[in-house]
Amino acid sequence: MRFLGLVTALLLSACSVYTPGPVDAPPPPETSVRATLNTAGAVRVSGILGRPVQEVEGRILDVDGDSLDLRLLSTTEYGRPWDSSATLRLAKAEVLQLDEKRLDAKRTALFVGGMGVVSGVVIAALFKAASRGGGEEPGGGTDLTLIPLFSLRR
Repeated sequence: MRFLGLVTALLLSACSVYTPGPVDAPPPPETSVRATLNTAGAVRVSGILGRPVQEVEGRILDVDGDSLDLRLLSTTEYGRPWDSSATLRLAKAEVLQLDEKRLDAKRTALFVGGMGVVSGVVIAALFKAASRGGGEEPGGGTDLTLIPLFSLRR
């Protein structure tokens, strides 16, 4: 199960990119964003979270005239990420830059293509190794070769 989580994380990280957007017109709710805080915002949020924070990542829950509510996914403690799961209200005046997380088609295509090539090479190597069996069996029996591609354990 951990392996599946790791593969999913790799897929998502390879396929997304943050693109800068205007702070005055943030994206709609349920959009993943990264907010870089100005000094006043960093001081206030650091006091709330109990750690020095300069960036927060999360999903927008609500946007009103002067603020936005985020469900925090993680924060950056002066260059070092740590997980958080708080809800935070940010004044737009506290946000220096707001980046929207988007799917990057070029990175996705390269990643999927690369995984296809790697998978093809591994499968070809397995078939080549399986076909290099020993000599003929007496009696002309049929050889059966099993190639385990994956297994599940409980």
